[in-house]
Amino acid sequence: MIQAKLYLRADGNSKMGLGHVIRTLSLAEMVKEYFDCHFLIRDPLPELKAAIQNHCDGLIRLKNSENYHEEAKVLTRDVLLPGDIIVLDGYEFDTTYQQILRDRDCRIICIDDIMKSRFVADVVINHAGGIQPEQYTCESYTELFLGPLYALIRKPFRDAALNRKDHLTINQEILICMGGSDPNNDLLEVLDKCGRHFENATLHIVLGAGYTYNDQLSEYLETFHLPFQLYSDLSAIELCKLMKKCSLAITPPSTISYEYMSIGGLLFIKQTADNQQFVYHHLTTNKLAFCLNDDLSNHTNFEKLLDQCQINQSLIFDGKQDRRITRIVQFYTLSTRRATSRDCHLYFQWVNDDETRKQSFHSDVISLTEHEEWFQSKLASATSVLYVIERMSEPIGQVRFDIDDATANISYSLDRKFRSKGLGQLLLKRGINSFRNEYPEITDITGFVKANNIASRKAFQNLNFHEDETTTYENTFKYTMS
Repeated sequence: MIQAKLYLRADGNSKMGLGHVIRTLSLAEMVKEYFDCHFLIRDPLPELKAAIQNHCDGLIRLKNSENYHEEAKVLTRDVLLPGDIIVLDGYEFDTTYQQILRDRDCRIICIDDIMKSRFVADVVINHAGGIQPEQYTCESYTELFLGPLYALIRKPFRDAALNRKDHLTINQEILICMGGSDPNNDLLEVLDKCGRHFENATLHIVLGAGYTYNDQLSEYLETFHLPFQLYSDLSAIELCKLMKKCSLAITPPSTISYEYMSIGGLLFIKQTADNQQFVYHHLTTNKLAFCLNDDLSNHTNFEKLLDQCQINQSLIFDGKQDRRITRIVQFYTLSTRRATSRDCHLYFQWVNDDETRKQSFHSDVISLTEHEEWFQSKLASATSVLYVIERMSEPIGQVRFDIDDATANISYSLDRKFRSKGLGQLLLKRGINSFRNEYPEITDITGFVKANNIASRKAFQNLNFHEDETTTYENTFKYTMS
């Protein structure tokens, strides 16, 4: 399968923190099987540069300038081509910046956590829980993917969520990680709280690549009475291993907290930036984590709190974020066109595919003569709509609609070499979107699927089709989208 290009734009330093870059790199890691990823960044720290080169196929250093709108114009002139996909993660990439890229006919995915400006992007992803679509100002075509199910969590932590260990017990190992840079040096306040509350705990203090308060920290620790270990710039694998050792952690309500909850443990959070307020509220309200600003002495039964955290965390952090994110990005590599007479033999190959015949209600092999007559009649019919779905100009399958008054019956098939790549649902969605744009008066779309066709059943269910077992065919499910 041809690799599509994906551009990722984010910045990070000791002042603004490293979160934008780290989570954007997580997205790159999730989709790199299908994309050539190129990272766009200004003046990267050496540690970030190494991480980018490890996860991406290219690094493009951008000019340092306060004029971000001019930067967008440079990108559309020198880097981006029509149809390219670009991911934006940062507060500088406002409506005007997005519109400049959109005028170049680029597909835009925004990673957001503050709902600050109007979005003209194709997609907005916000990992905070409890956010409602009406809180966004965006275009009618903008798709919103909201909540921790779409969190950009690194692979070791997703793997840990898939193999979560329940029924942990409180030990005396405490992880403290205040993010990649901790720009306000909140670490010292956290250490002070720990020193006043815990007597026998060992603290595991993780410093990020952007941490700049080493002298102050060293001076503070000279008189600190609890045993501790310092760690600097750990890899994701190393950090995951350390987290598994600690039944209690203290972090900001950011991606680092999501990574710890993927493993499962008692979490206390301290808000360190304005953009963390929605995550903070959701985690504390739903007892996924607890507020560090409360006096720790108020929490005397840590075992009970741990059990509560683990149950709630396991319901949300399932380790499958990469599958959801990949589907979102992959969708924008697909395009739709109407079938023409030149596609007759292509459809003939598809219709006589062994699996296609097996899942059809009439499974006999179709002759070329029979197919040509059927295909030409469908092209000529005012009530039949045939779409070819392409990925980077290569046909991957077809979606057909047969209109009956205000209802359309849908059928689809995927080229065999594109199966088992998560594209079936996306092909179906792309065809439905095109059909509804052309025929807004059609109120219902109905499909029929054999009971043993698990992949198609899941595809319809994931697109919010209602399942009805009552059909005219034995062992067949009817799916309706209104």
